[in-house]
Amino acid sequence: MYVLKKSVNYKNININMLMLNENGVDYLESNYDIEDVMFRRENMFNNYCSFSKNPSFVPLLRNNFYWINLNSLCQNRSGIGLIEKYFFNDINENHMLLLAINESAMNLVSKLLEKRFQKWIYPENMNTYEENYAVIKLFWSFICQNRSAMNLLRKYPHNISISDLCKNSSAIHIIEKIYEQEPEKINWTTLSYNEAAIHLIEKNIDKIDYPAFAYNYNIVYLIMSYPKLINENSIYYIVQNENPLILVVIEKLIRLKDFDDWRILCENPNIYYIIEQKIEQKKIKKNVCWYSLSKNPSIFEIDLSYAEKRCNTFKKELLGKVLTASNFGI
Repeated sequence: MYVLKKSVNYKNININMLMLNENGVDYLESNYDIEDVMFRRENMFNNYCSFSKNPSFVPLLRNNFYWINLNSLCQNRSGIGLIEKYFFNDINENHMLLLAINESAMNLVSKLLEKRFQKWIYPENMNTYEENYAVIKLFWSFICQNRSAMNLLRKYPHNISISDLCKNSSAIHIIEKIYEQEPEKINWTTLSYNEAAIHLIEKNIDKIDYPAFAYNYNIVYLIMSYPKLINENSIYYIVQNENPLILVVIEKLIRLKDFDDWRILCENPNIYYIIEQKIEQKKIKKNVCWYSLSKNPSIFEIDLSYAEKRCNTFKKELLGKVLTASNFGI
């Protein structure tokens, strides 16, 4: 169970953004009437979308189907079981695009292709002006970029786009062969995202796409080795990088005042302790963006007293079963 950290003033929390917070479900259930929150007229549609997109709300959605927005559920890594069991026949073309991005949805996508979207398997048999041709090509573009889609791509290799595959860290063995044999086919924009391709990127620093590269989870080593990679084209994106090791870089940028967009900084869960310190020191009261911070999972912490009670209850139950078993000579 999660509770708000003491540094967070609950009065500043934005309830709509809190619904996107993966650690916020316990707080919402304890402090709000969920039904009341859901049906606030001015934000009703956004509330449906937020609830359906948040993995932590899936247990609640199982008992409240009328809360579900299927577009958002298709983006939810924990919602695939619900879709497969209850909404398989409701999936349309737009849903297929969203599922193609979801790394947890590849088994479902495979079943949908075989049973409901057979035509999508061979888009080369379609005319380019046919209805949905562009949507199908976009679908396979997303599939090529999906790290969990390698089995699907092995099954339907004719749909592979090398340009899109360059973004896929699970396909690095294929990308390396292409780099050696046909380097002109490498798309350096998509490859700059690829966290498994740092060794290739380092050999081609001049070809880096800065916005894409800044989102690469494994960029810390390169940034430390090549400080010039932090520039006006990349700094805005680097501070959004989710690798905890990037914290060292971000701390330096803040200290040197090279970056002070606190709306963006407040979204990064890895730097909350910096924000927390400044809140406590009352140094950034005006700069804190509570709208962004409300969806930051780091504003919550595990309720240790609750965890201790649960552990004690479990100990008693376990001890009772052991004693019962020993009494019967088991």
